[in-house]
Amino acid sequence: MERSKAKADKFRFIDEEKRERIIFSLKCIFSCAVGLLLARAKIFGSLSPLGLAFSAAAAGSYALAASVGALVGYLLSFSGTAGIRYMACVAGIALINFSVSRLRGESSARKVAPIASALCCASTGIAVLLVEGFSLNGIVSFLADCVLAGGMTYFFSRSLALIDKRKEKLRLGRRDIICVAISCCAALAALAEFDIMNFRPAGTAAAFIVMLLCFTLREAGGAFGGICSGIALAAACGDPALGAVYSAAGLCAGLFYQFGQLGISAAFICICGISAVISPNPQTIAAIAESAAAALIFVLIPRSKLEKLRDSLSPAQEYAPGGERGELCRRLGDAESALEGVGQCIERVGKKIDSARPDEPEIITARVKQSVCAACGKCAGKNEKLRERTFSDAVKILREENHITSAELGTEFCAECPKSSAVAENFNRVFASSVASACAAQKTNQLRRAVADSFGAMADILGEIGAETAKSDMFLPSQTSAASDTLGGLGMNVISACCKRDGSGHIILTAKITELPENAVLREATNALSKELGAALALPAIRDIDGGVELTFGEKPRFCFEIGSDQRPGSDDGDCGDCYDCVGLEDGRNVIILSDGMGTGRRAAVDSAMATDLFASLICSGLSCEAALRTVNTALIAKSEDESLATLDIASLDPYSGEISFFKAGAAPCFIKRSGRTAILELPSLPAGILSRIGFSKAGAELREGDTVVMISDGVAADGSEWITKLIRSWRGDAQGLAEELTAAALSRRKGKKSDDMTAICVRIHSADRIGN
Repeated sequence: MERSKAKADKFRFIDEEKRERIIFSLKCIFSCAVGLLLARAKIFGSLSPLGLAFSAAAAGSYALAASVGALVGYLLSFSGTAGIRYMACVAGIALINFSVSRLRGESSARKVAPIASALCCASTGIAVLLVEGFSLNGIVSFLADCVLAGGMTYFFSRSLALIDKRKEKLRLGRRDIICVAISCCAALAALAEFDIMNFRPAGTAAAFIVMLLCFTLREAGGAFGGICSGIALAAACGDPALGAVYSAAGLCAGLFYQFGQLGISAAFICICGISAVISPNPQTIAAIAESAAAALIFVLIPRSKLEKLRDSLSPAQEYAPGGERGELCRRLGDAESALEGVGQCIERVGKKIDSARPDEPEIITARVKQSVCAACGKCAGKNEKLRERTFSDAVKILREENHITSAELGTEFCAECPKSSAVAENFNRVFASSVASACAAQKTNQLRRAVADSFGAMADILGEIGAETAKSDMFLPSQTSAASDTLGGLGMNVISACCKRDGSGHIILTAKITELPENAVLREATNALSKELGAALALPAIRDIDGGVELTFGEKPRFCFEIGSDQRPGSDDGDCGDCYDCVGLEDGRNVIILSDGMGTGRRAAVDSAMATDLFASLICSGLSCEAALRTVNTALIAKSEDESLATLDIASLDPYSGEISFFKAGAAPCFIKRSGRTAILELPSLPAGILSRIGFSKAGAELREGDTVVMISDGVAADGSEWITKLIRSWRGDAQGLAEELTAAALSRRKGKKSDDMTAICVRIHSADRIGN
C-alpha cells in the first residue's frame, strides 16, 4: 500500500487559487476599513476606544490590516495628546499580540487581547494625567475608556471567532448572541456621524437589527436589541431620547412577533411615531423615516430565510429524558465511565511496570557476572575496567550478530581471563533468554493495549446507545398498526413493524416480513403507505435477516445517488487488496466505505475485507463513524501477531440535505466536480491497526444536483493527482464509465512499473424529483 502525500485539510478548487488570494486581499482591505471607521467613532463626544479594541481582537492574518486602519483613523480624527495616546495604544497592543501569538499561539493571543487593550489604555491614560494634571472628570473618563477598550475587545474577539467557524453547523449560545449584538451596536456608533438631512443610515440599520431579533428571539430579543442599539445611538449622537425610543420600540415589536414581519414592522413604526409626537425634535422625527426604511427591507426578506436564521440563533437546549428512559440513560452513562476508567487504568499501570524494568544491557551483564565471575576474583582491582569495557562491547556485538565467540571478546581480555570461553557461552545463553523475554513482553504489551482499547471501544458503544436512547424519537403506535395492516392487505406476512418520527421530523417505518415480494408489489406498498402515513415515502431499503427480510421505508429525499465503481488487482493471483461497500442506514443516509489493506494480494484482501465488513456492520447497528473506527482499530491490532493495518475512507451522504461528510484514516484523496470545476480533499491521518486510540480526519461539503464525488485508493493516485483532476473535469459520461476510465488510465500509466491495487468509486448527484420514486 503506497501512501499519498497529504497537502491540505479542506477542499481546494485548483482553478481558484488566484480567486482565494483576491478574497484574502479584500478581507485585509475590509479589516483596514473597519479599523479606520471604528477609530473615528466617538463615545460621549471624546472617547474613542473602538478602533484599538478592534485592532486587538483581529488576531491572526488580519491583525496588521486592522491596526493600520485604526492608526490612520486616529491620525485623521484627533490632534494633540489624544491622537498620540490612542496610536500608542494600537502599537503597544499589536506588539503584545504578536509576541503572545509567536510564543503561545493564536488562541492564547485572543485570550490575552482584552487584558492587553485595557492595560495599554490605562498606562497611556495615566501618562496623560501625569502631564495634564489629575481631575475627577479626567480620571472618570480614562476609567471608562479602559473598561470600554477591554470589554469591546472581548466582544469583537468572540464575534470574529464565530465568523471563523461560520462553515460549522452550530447553534449560537446566549453569550454568542450578546457578543454579536454588542459588536453590531459598536458599528452603529461608528456610522452615526453620517446623516442626510437628519436621516441616519445607522438608525435604519439599528431598526432592522431590532426587527430581526424580534422575529428570531421574540420579546427578549426585541428588548435586548432595542436597549443595545438605543444606547449605542444615544452615546454617539448625544441624544438620550434615542435610547428610550429604540428600547420601547424593540420591546413592543417583540410582543407582536406572532403576527410575523408585518406585525413587528408596524409596531416598531408606531412606537417611533408616538415618541415623535411626545418629544418632537429632528432626531425622533427622523427615526420614523429610518424605521420605515428598515421595515421595507425587513418585509421584503423571504420568511423561509428568517426562519432559518431563527433556528441558528435559537439557544441549543439539551433534551433531558425522565422516568425509566432517564434512569436507563444514567446507568448507561455510569457504565461508559466505568469501562473507560478500566481501560485508562490498564494503560496507566502498564506504563508504570514498563518504566520500572531495568535496562537490557545491565540485565545481561549482571547475569553473566553472577554465573561466571561470582567465584573468581581475577578481574578485581586493575582488570575491573577492562572487564566492564569488554562486557559492554560484547552486548553490542550480540545485538548486531545475535552470537559471540571467545575470540570476539578481545585478546587482552582472553589473556587476563581464564574463563573467557565460559563468558562467551553464558553471554549467548543469557542473550537468547533476554530476546525471548523481550518478545514475550512485546506480546504482553500488545495484548494489554488491545484489551485497554477494547474497554474504551465498549465505553464508546455504551455512550452511543445512551445518546440515542436520550433522543426524543417518537414512536407512533397508531401509524404502526395501520402500516402493518396495509402491508398485510398486500399479501405480505408481517413479523413485526415499527413506525417512528426521528429527531429531524422524518417518518421511518421498519417492517420485518417472511419473504421479499416482487418489485411491483413493493411499489404498490410504497404508494399505499404514503397515503396512509401522510408522507411521501421512497422505495424501501432491503436487508436480509434471520428468518426473513427487513424493509425500511423513509421519506422521499431531495436527492438520489448514481454510484459506479471499478477495481483492478495489483497482484498476479487475482486477489485485490482493496475492498468497498455501500450501505443504507435507517435515517436515510448512504455510507460508502473504501478500505485498502497493507501491500497487495491475499493478505491485504483479508485485512481490507475485515475492516470494511466490520465497519459496515457497526454503523448499520446505529454506531457513529468514530465509535466504529475505534472498534475496527482494536480488532485489527488484536487479529494477529504480525502487523495488520488497513486504511478507511468513508463518505456519508444525506439525501435530504445534500450534505456529505468525509472521514479518513490514512486514505487517498477525494475529488468533487461541480460546474466544470474540481475540488480535491487530502487529509493527513493514520490507518487503522497501527496505534490505539486513532481518530478520523474529517471534512464536509454541501452537494448540489449535477455534482460528482470520486473516491479512489492510493493505487490510482500513484502518479499524482493532477491527471485525475483533469480527467474528472473533462468527463461527460455516467458514474460507472468514469470509474472504469480512472482505473484503466491509472493502469496504463503504470506499465512497466510495479502497480498497487486500484479502486475507483464515483457518485453522481441527481434530483429525486427528476428520477421519480
